[in-house]
Amino acid sequence: MKIYYELKHLNQILDYYPFHCLKMFNYLSILLIRFTCVTLFLAQFIILTQRLLEFNVVHEIDTFVSEDIEVPEINIQIPYQYVMDKKILRSKLGPRFEAGCKAASSIQDYDVKHDIGDCDLFKTDPQVFSRYIGMHLTLDEIARYTYPNERLIYGFNSIDVIEENFLTNGGCQINRKASAFYLELVINCSNSTLKLERTQSLMLSNYLFSFYINTSFMQLNLNQPGEPQIDAVSHPEHSSTSSGKRASNFIHYNRIFRNLLPSPYRTYCKEYSQYKEYEDCVHTNSLNQTGSLYPLIGVPIEKYSNKRDLRFYINFENNILADIHKKCRQQTSQPMCSSIQYSFHYSFVMDRNLIDTKPGRENIKLTFLLSPKPDSVAKSRPDLSVLDYLILSGSLFSTWFGISIVGQLMVIHRTVGLIIDKHKNQQNVNPSN
Repeated sequence: MKIYYELKHLNQILDYYPFHCLKMFNYLSILLIRFTCVTLFLAQFIILTQRLLEFNVVHEIDTFVSEDIEVPEINIQIPYQYVMDKKILRSKLGPRFEAGCKAASSIQDYDVKHDIGDCDLFKTDPQVFSRYIGMHLTLDEIARYTYPNERLIYGFNSIDVIEENFLTNGGCQINRKASAFYLELVINCSNSTLKLERTQSLMLSNYLFSFYINTSFMQLNLNQPGEPQIDAVSHPEHSSTSSGKRASNFIHYNRIFRNLLPSPYRTYCKEYSQYKEYEDCVHTNSLNQTGSLYPLIGVPIEKYSNKRDLRFYINFENNILADIHKKCRQQTSQPMCSSIQYSFHYSFVMDRNLIDTKPGRENIKLTFLLSPKPDSVAKSRPDLSVLDYLILSGSLFSTWFGISIVGQLMVIHRTVGLIIDKHKNQQNVNPSN
């Protein structure tokens, strides 16, 4: 009898411990599943959040062909000796004018004799002679004695209305600026009736519009109307012609749209007029520090109509101008969020069959043609937007803690646990087994 009870007790012990171990395994497996899923979820969630907080951007370039062709803002820079009468310059500048004549004569061919007193050479090297003119003229003298727009630019015709001059009755405006070296003529047709269409241009050998400039030297820039780029303005293209000849420039241009993202994205753009702020900054700082205008950047003549006695600062030996430029460039270092840049090139042809030998009658014809290159849009978009982050975070949470992974594992675990409990209950009901 004693042996029987000892064997029965041993059997109960053997039945108890396996099921106890299974319970422990059941409990530990639940903890392991939860810990693994939470750990993997947190790791992926942290990586996703870090990617959002990096504020990276993706740059995309799309090309397109538009039927409507916009006219850019045309910035033309002409040295003062081409836009003012020589007698007036001589009377206003005196010895400085003679010094300019001498400087221009000294760099000519020594085998050719030139009359320095007549100073016809003041147009042969415009960049040399300009150093002796613009910096010594006041804004009032520039406004009063420069030639009118009608004499400098004429014959602005388009593809559909050849006989109409859009500078006189078509709504195109010419705004004047002055710097120490050039008179700037800014042609803006954004509010005019001038309309250009690609189909019509193709029917007219890609012709868009053209006009004449009464000068033998000029510099050219194409800008977004009202919003030129600082770097583009600093690097103009130039054209020139010889005495008694007309230069014909055929210009192709296309637009590059840029869309950037504001802070905190890495492109860090700003909603402002970049060049306008830079222009105001350099002239304001120059006036405050020197009492004169900044010489290298054109200023609207009408802006200082009540201070026409202003001149441009002419001392290039100290660091004032460099310091002003650095300060204002830092202030306007952020690019604009939306801008248009123009890419253009032109071919040069000299019309040698024209019968025009008198000095001072030279001109340059600018003919704008349809560009074979399409326009493009350089877009910046977030590498991971806030909306995408929320969607991915929700999907990540539902993946780990929804029915996909954790739910199925827990169902399997519960099912196995129920089978084990059922088997244990059967053992307790039939202990003899």
